[in-house]
Parts: sequence; structure tokens; C-alpha cells
Amino acid sequence: MAKGLLVYLLFNILALSARYTLVEAVCDQPDDKQYDLRPDPSDCKNYFECGRAPGSYTEKKCPHGTGFNEDSQTCMWRTSTAASVCFGTPTTPSNCNPAPFPDAVYDKMRDQCVLKWTLVMTSETMPDCSEQDATGNYVYKDEFIADPTNCAGYYLCKDGVRLKGSCDAKLFNFDPLNQYCVRKENLPCSVNSVFSNAVCEGEKSGTFVADPNICTAYFRCTGNDAGRQEFCDKGLYFSEGSCVSKRPSRCSCEDAKENSKGEYAHEDPTKFWICDNGMRTEMSCPKGTKWSQADKSCLM
Repeated sequence: MAKGLLVYLLFNILALSARYTLVEAVCDQPDDKQYDLRPDPSDCKNYFECGRAPGSYTEKKCPHGTGFNEDSQTCMWRTSTAASVCFGTPTTPSNCNPAPFPDAVYDKMRDQCVLKWTLVMTSETMPDCSEQDATGNYVYKDEFIADPTNCAGYYLCKDGVRLKGSCDAKLFNFDPLNQYCVRKENLPCSVNSVFSNAVCEGEKSGTFVADPNICTAYFRCTGNDAGRQEFCDKGLYFSEGSCVSKRPSRCSCEDAKENSKGEYAHEDPTKFWICDNGMRTEMSCPKGTKWSQADKSCLM
């Protein structure tokens, strides 16, 4: 018995030591600042928020069904069921290498390679149509440019002037590869794949803005178009500037319990969500029917 207890204690000490080795270098780099977020290499659902003192941090955990996305610096809905991997590897390499055609770049929202300059090529949310190359030519030419905040939206740069348009958002997504509107079922798209804190663009510091992807989350805008994701207390949702008890229609699987499967209402009454142990799948009712949460069915 004593020998078994000794082995158990030794195992736990080694495990703790290994974990400490993984995270001891967090937030100790010269460019690390207070409130910066860093991923937990041992668990993709967790992350670290840097403190004021060098090397200090607070451990945080994303809500059930979400994981920490280092690119967006936010918790996002998971796309992988693997225990330690929250986001699946895209079917198309993110560097589009080998490139299927010259000047190919990766479109995260639609998981495809597209022609360069048909996406916003900077961290901004709109194309800078006045940008010119070394020869004085506009870098955004006559192609339509995908709106990084709206799957149906697009821009067009014409002689340095920015024009904005949109497909019918109820039925179509914009396809920057083929340069036209495509039915949603033929081109899945998710704004969840890009930087969510674009919602703070143009907002004053201290403003609270709803997270477009998670109805229990919001962004505390910090100025210069930046924002920090925060969450309401358990059982509350963010709506119209504050945390409330009434569930907004934009929710999906936020109420789903761990190790369970169920159906939940969608913002679009012709659709619903299947939430299976943290993974969510968008489903459509047959044509002419609508989802009833009370009946857990599409009603004819």
C-alpha cells in the first residue's frame, strides 16, 4: 500500500513538473504586455492572460465547446473533436503551397485558396483602395474583394474609391475565387474563422459590443479599433450592451451541457443546431418547414 502511494505521489510530482516546464516561460518576453493572451500548449481550451509584472499570468479557460484561437486571440467554437486539438487542420494548406495558381492566398472564412487581392490583405476590415505599388498602380484592381466581417459581403475598388455590396445574405455567400454569389450550402463560410474583434472598429474605448459568434461573450473596446473578449456570468447572455437573463436568438450551443447531445434553435427559423459534446453542426429544415424548439422538430 505504502509503495503504491509513493508511486502515485511521484507520478503527480512529475506531471506537475512537466506542466510547469511548459508554462514557466509564459509572458516573460520583452514585448509581452499586461492583458496579452498566450495559448496553453498542454490544453487548447485554456490560455494565459499576462499580468503587470514580467512572467506573471492568470490561467483562464474557454467555455464548453470553444477553444482558444491564437490568431484571433479569442475563444471560438471548436472545429476538432480531438482531446488536445481545438481547431482542425484546413483541407487546403494555409500557405497554399503548392499553390494551385499564381498569387494564391488562403481564405480562412471559406477554407479555400483564392487570388491575391480578392481578400483584404492587411489586418484592417476594409480594403485600402488608395494603396499603390512601387510603380504607382493600385494594388486592388478590378476584382471583387471579400468582406472579412460578412460572408455575403464584398467590396470593389474603382480608381482608388471603395464601393460596397452584398449578396442576398439569406441564401448566398460571396465567393472571391469565382467572383460571384454562391448558395450557402455549396460554399460554407464562417466569420468565426477570422478576427472577431473587428466589431470594435470605430467604437470608443470603454464601449461593450456583442461577440458575433458566442452569445455569452462580448468585446470591451479599448480604442484604436481593438477589443478584449470577456464573458457574462454563468446563466447570462450579452444583449444590447449588457448581460441579461433572456436568451438572444443568435445563440447556438452555449447552453449545451458537457457529454450530451441535443438540438437548439437557430437565428434563422428554417435552421437549427445539433450540439454534441461541445461540437456544433448547423442543420437546415426541409423546404417549406420551420424549426420548433418546443417540439424539437421541423414543423410541416
